[in-house]
Amino acid sequence: MNIRTVKTFSAEETENEKYEVNNNHLYQITTKRVIWHSIVTTILNVNGYFVMMCIVWKGSSMVGAGEVTIGTLATFMMQLTIITW
Repeated sequence: MNIRTVKTFSAEETENEKYEVNNNHLYQITTKRVIWHSIVTTILNVNGYFVMMCIVWKGSSMVGAGEVTIGTLATFMMQLTIITW
């Protein structure tokens, strides 16, 4: 056993404390990022569904008025879905 080995064993407690502090900090950062990611994803999904609902509403009004056919509306909706998803 040399002096380097003795110094390493005596620093184990300090290293464990530093690791725990850094690990807790990383946990807090990760938790905040997961929460923000969940919030943003929810907002984007709700926004997307709202836009689709508006398109269906306007499209059905146009079909009712005879401006477009149901096939044209269905084709547009399918193409929009393929492009956005």
